[in-house]
Amino acid sequence: MLQCARAFGALIEMRDDPWDAPIPDQFLPSNYHAEALLRARVQRRRVLSWSDAEAEWHARKLYKQQRAEYIASLIEKNERHFRYEEMKRQVERWTPPTPDHENLKSFMLEQLEESIRFDCGYPLTPPVKLDGSEYREQELAHLMRDIDYHLEHEVEEVERAESRTEWVRALRESLAEQSPVEA
Repeated sequence: MLQCARAFGALIEMRDDPWDAPIPDQFLPSNYHAEALLRARVQRRRVLSWSDAEAEWHARKLYKQQRAEYIASLIEKNERHFRYEEMKRQVERWTPPTPDHENLKSFMLEQLEESIRFDCGYPLTPPVKLDGSEYREQELAHLMRDIDYHLEHEVEEVERAESRTEWVRALRESLAEQSPVEA
């Protein structure tokens, strides 16, 4: 039964483990959300401690970084568009060797047009420069969302670990109560 139990409930994550891998008596919650929650709280305290000048410095630093990324994205998008247009010109100049190859040429042109629309047709939004107080408020709002998210998921993770532990405990107790089948 314990082997089959790996395909159900609390043990589903063990379904691909070796058949003789021990089934734990207790499941511990992952520390991912607890650690992320701690990091968000520490960062929130740090942001709250910024002077106006520090907030302004961080806002300028972020804007410069976003501006550099925006320019790099524009360059990459334009280079990609140029390459697609060059490929399109080459396909347009190509003469299919037989009538059976006409559909190939049409297909290639359609694919290139679709790629241009998909890869190059979207507008890039330039970054917005925030002053220090706007940036601080934006950061605090972001950190509060992170804190709320990780707090909620940390509670769920603890409950899930407790539930899995209880599931295995109940299964083992039910098996201990059964008398062995005699051959």
